[in-house]
This record gives sequence, structure tokens and C-alpha cells, in this order.
Amino acid sequence: MMRSDVACRRRSSRRANYRKLLTPADAIRDLITGCRLKVPLEEVTLAALERFKAQPVDFSDALVAAIAAHHGVPIASFDRDFDRFKDVKRFDPSRR
Repeated sequence: MMRSDVACRRRSSRRANYRKLLTPADAIRDLITGCRLKVPLEEVTLAALERFKAQPVDFSDALVAAIAAHHGVPIASFDRDFDRFKDVKRFDPSRR
């Protein structure tokens, strides 16, 4: 076996191990922060990814919560998942 073959296998093995450690949220964050992927409101999107990793919610809920927190506005929703985020106020629209 040639030296370059061994080196390629080692690099490939390291990449595979690195991929196993990444969650999908981590992989997306790496794409955004590595300047390979451009998204609107990058700061809010990154905050949504962190919320998604930290709480058992759908990404769409994490994104709505991040947008609400960024703008300092409450969320009108029947979905109690928003109550998991301490920096976001949710109100039930049927009770207003």
C-alpha cells in the first residue's frame, strides 16, 4: 500500500467521525458561518438553530420564536411549545 493511500484513508476516517458528531442543526450553522450559504437575517437564523437544538420543538417554532425575540414582539398562538422559550411571550388569541 502506498503512503498516499494511507493518508487518504486517515483523512476520510476523520471526516466520517466528524460528521457523526454533527447534528443537522450544527451542520447548517457551519454552512452559514463558513460563508458558504447566505441566508436572510443570519443572526436570527443562527439563534433559531440554537433554540432548535436546545428544546424539543419543530424548527419552524424555533424560527418564529427567534424572530419574535429579535423584534421584541409577543406571539399569538395556541401552540404551547412557545412557552418553552423564556425570552418570548405567547398569548392565546381566544382569550383576548
